Amino acid sequence: MGVALKKWTASSEVIAAAAVAKSASVTSDSIELDPQGYFDAVIQIKVIFGASANGDATIGLLKSLDGTTFDTEQTETDTITVSAGNTVYKSIKISGVPYCKVVVGNGNVANEDITVSANVSRARWTE
Repeated sequence: MGVALKKWTASSEVIAAAAVAKSASVTSDSIELDPQGYFDAVIQIKVIFGASANGDATIGLLKSLDGTTFDTEQTETDTITVSAGNTVYKSIKISGVPYCKVVVGNGNVANEDITVSANVSRARWTE
């Protein structure tokens, strides 16, 4: 009997680099988290703040059991603290739900866009 190892897939893009205007948000397409027996997923969000950025970015998840009907309200919300002129990464581990969408919002008060992208990687036990 072999030793069980946690094996992660290569990451795949779920939000291509998207400019998000102040007070707006971007939502990914449906992300299948549980194909072929995967049990965990990590979504890494990348936010590029403009030089005069002055508001945090927000992250939220919309979850679904069937990939069609998603939560009305975001869950597992989090914040990416503003860092004017810098690129900031935040990773979120998700388990226990087969589908989700990622929502990233721009909390800037100034007329400053942020650029958002996100990738997902999945894990399962292998021998």
